[in-house]
Amino acid sequence: MLRICTVCALVWGIAGEDGSHEMDAEDGSHDMDSLLMGKDPERPGRCSTRRPCKVLDCCDATEAVCAKTCPYGVMTDTAHCGKIRRRFGGQMCKQDILPVPPCKGSGVPPVGTCKQPTKTNKKWGTCVMVDGRGDLPQASRDKTFDVSYLRKTIEGNDAKTHAMATSLNLFHSVVLIQETCADHRETFYIEFGADNFGPAVILPSYNKEDGSFAWGNSAYIGWYKSYNESDWQTNSRVFLGGGVSGSTVNAWLDEVPTWFADHPNYEMWSAFNSPGGDPKSAKQIFPDSQCHEFTEWSLQTLHDKGANFKSNQAICRNYANLYTAERAPRSVDVSDPRTNRQIATFYADLASHLKAMEADPTTAKKPAEEWVHENPHWFVVDQTNKQYFRIDLSGCGYFGTTCMFGKEALMPMQLSWQTPAVFGDGACLVLGPGREFDSEVALGSMQAAEQTITVV
Repeated sequence: MLRICTVCALVWGIAGEDGSHEMDAEDGSHDMDSLLMGKDPERPGRCSTRRPCKVLDCCDATEAVCAKTCPYGVMTDTAHCGKIRRRFGGQMCKQDILPVPPCKGSGVPPVGTCKQPTKTNKKWGTCVMVDGRGDLPQASRDKTFDVSYLRKTIEGNDAKTHAMATSLNLFHSVVLIQETCADHRETFYIEFGADNFGPAVILPSYNKEDGSFAWGNSAYIGWYKSYNESDWQTNSRVFLGGGVSGSTVNAWLDEVPTWFADHPNYEMWSAFNSPGGDPKSAKQIFPDSQCHEFTEWSLQTLHDKGANFKSNQAICRNYANLYTAERAPRSVDVSDPRTNRQIATFYADLASHLKAMEADPTTAKKPAEEWVHENPHWFVVDQTNKQYFRIDLSGCGYFGTTCMFGKEALMPMQLSWQTPAVFGDGACLVLGPGREFDSEVALGSMQAAEQTITVV
């Protein structure tokens, strides 16, 4: 779904995965309804030869009862099940998955002005919001709609980048809207992305004469008139629910221009306050502005406007997460000469390590980790591209650093109708194989070497 620059995918490769975090859990017997309603979410039930397995129960993978009676199969969950009578071995019955309603009807585009200002937009069929709400779909008020979350592994510019994106679970996400089954069902999906997914999305150019930074991270809202299920991968779709009125869909779309006005630029990084260095208890203190942020906001807004979502299936997203002991990011004055030079040096070093990672990831990984360990801080910029913040990283260690990324780079969204405490380590399903294609941008060569920062 997304052709991302090589440098962006390489960033996730700097840090190694950290180990899983186990928590003690007491024996207990709780039914699925209690867990889904948020009652005692840290104490899952357990099943045995005398007690058939229920959804989200811990079970012993060495016993046949685990495979035979877990209604949707099992997943690994060391956090909730790893220490319940050790013999359970970190296995949990998978959560209930709301099935996608079968429908053989063909899709038809909704009413809406489709503006395609660039050749790239026309090539990929992207309708771009240029002048506000009038450039977005208008759902029929007398119809009801199904809502789904879709994700697609990042394609990249070459096989190497795509392989890295696959191994690191990096993907793009969109919101799919389909009319309740009919012979000809109103259909569209919508996304947020960078206008030019080049290195300037994360590496600004620097003018040493006046100390200014220039970013190339402007973003867009785009939508598509059709959906072909065969273009998507296994496990790429989460059905949230149906019966959503056209008025509710339009009420959400009415809010999109305001959201976009607050998120005009693409920001990959997000920062989390991590007390004691434990990512499981981390709270976000600096939000990103990428495709998943728009998708998460859209699903929550649809619910707030009246969509009766009840599914507790994990809806997963990527984070380029930075961990800190601070409770808030520290704003810095870019006009101060010393601070200006620190920021310029940081981005120059980052560009250098990313270029080396692209050339030879195996050799370059160690120096990159040493750089983060010896300089445990990160600079991020707000949506105006003017106010900078310094994030002092916590937990950075040599080889297998835990101050960046790790397993928490793939986490369930925080949605108000769900009970995230019951999500186990295996809640985020791995995307299966499928035909890769791109609709966000189509650029020829986007290498880290194209973006250079010179600090004198």
